[in-house]
Amino acid sequence: MGPADSFEHLLGSWTTTRTLEDARTGASSHFSGTTTVSLRSDATERLARLEEVGELETASWRGAARRSLDVLGGPGSVELCFLDGRRFIELDLRPGWARALHRCGEDRYEIEVACLGDDRLEERWVVRGPAKDYTATTLLSRRR
Repeated sequence: MGPADSFEHLLGSWTTTRTLEDARTGASSHFSGTTTVSLRSDATERLARLEEVGELETASWRGAARRSLDVLGGPGSVELCFLDGRRFIELDLRPGWARALHRCGEDRYEIEVACLGDDRLEERWVVRGPAKDYTATTLLSRRR
């Protein structure tokens, strides 16, 4: 069983580790950092900003990496949007897991999120397209 409210569950700071496996090259990349989901001070509705900051290491490069998304809370679920307002995915974690599909041109992002308890989430992205064929597995652990 998942949380009573997906939006409230995501709020806070999370330790983030991710492994990316490229099916075309066989290369693995690793990300480690922090994901913070905090209420937007300028919002009049249930709106938060997801900020992921850390370091990405590939076979040939190591350096800072980051991403940001807006998180809009609905009745039990959340909608993740790019900062320009475009919709990314909707997730309802109340059953303890969620699946979503995002299409970007010819690319297809299949996303699964599982609640591994109150303080852990696992994301799995399978991304396919003309120039993409990778799987990304992310573990988020709540920071206290």
